[in-house]
Amino acid sequence: MSQYATREELAKWGLRANVLAAFTEAEQDAHLQAASAVFESYALNRGYAFPLATWGDDLRMSVVRVAAWTLLTLRGASPSNPADEGVAKAHDDAISWWRDIARGVANLNISTPDRGPTGVPEVFDAGGGSGPRGW
Repeated sequence: MSQYATREELAKWGLRANVLAAFTEAEQDAHLQAASAVFESYALNRGYAFPLATWGDDLRMSVVRVAAWTLLTLRGASPSNPADEGVAKAHDDAISWWRDIARGVANLNISTPDRGPTGVPEVFDAGGGSGPRGW
């Protein structure tokens, strides 16, 4: 099962240590893995090969933001509660970015041997070469 962020990153970008202390490491990992799976479901139709071999902080942070919110909902978090509002907004922003990836409006910041620096398949030879153009 894919996990695109670690518990350390969950503490760095998601929830404070005192909040994370209420959850076991197994719960934290389960939520990071679930968030990673949800991400993959959004990006599946964009031609990425899963599990990803490399990924950037953009994906790590978005997975952390989704996992942080799902963890908080275990203790009864609410987006209308001012203390939880920022985490809920970060979750919504991450999901919005994943939707943009699914629509082809945004790309992952990854590089693979058969893809350009954004991870999107290269579809033409800007140098005017005579090889296949991919369209």
